[in-house]
Amino acid sequence: MFKNGLSSKWISGNLVLKLLSLALGVLLWLLVSGQHKMELGLIGSLRFDNMPSSLMMVNEPVDSLDVRVMGPRTVLFNLVEDRLIYPLDLTGVQAGQTSFVIEPDRFILPMGVHITRVNPSNIAVVLDNVVLKEVPIRVELVGTPPEGYQLGSVESIPPTVVLRGAKNAISPIDRISTEPISIMDSPGILQREVELSIPRIPLQSVTPRTVKATIEIIPVEAQHEP
Repeated sequence: MFKNGLSSKWISGNLVLKLLSLALGVLLWLLVSGQHKMELGLIGSLRFDNMPSSLMMVNEPVDSLDVRVMGPRTVLFNLVEDRLIYPLDLTGVQAGQTSFVIEPDRFILPMGVHITRVNPSNIAVVLDNVVLKEVPIRVELVGTPPEGYQLGSVESIPPTVVLRGAKNAISPIDRISTEPISIMDSPGILQREVELSIPRIPLQSVTPRTVKATIEIIPVEAQHEP
């Protein structure tokens, strides 16, 4: 008897809470729906979720969306300061181009607000496999040695660089050059800490980005008559 009475009280109390929540929701809907409605243009941002670690993006898709929304004036004014986020799920994608249709109902909006238009309505994403490649470093020299001197040995420490990035972009690369080093008016041994000249390709990392270059500028050997 005691347990049944306690259970009945709990059910009754839970039912009261549900009825209060329902009444509050209906009241809020009536307040919102009774306001003057208007249409407003907002900016939406793309968020790329669940990118596979073995892939990387090689194109530059649009990073913002033109979103037209309609709803009560007061609610829309509060949205102006917020940036709408559209989550683009990349789970299961493969290398190549994939087109995604923008689904308006994936935006999180307040009650009483709905989307009338989204531009663009499709997003194309191009992905490529991520690979590692080690290539030699070439010390780039400009100018000529002073009169009476000639170029001796040229060394880079380390001698190679490891690139990590898109397979199709990295495959054709057979070497990486340093930033130019002038050898004019520099006899003797020239040592410079110099940055690598990184090509503008889809890369995740370059190791290292700077190297120590050693250049020998040695005297020209005298020519003796026999």
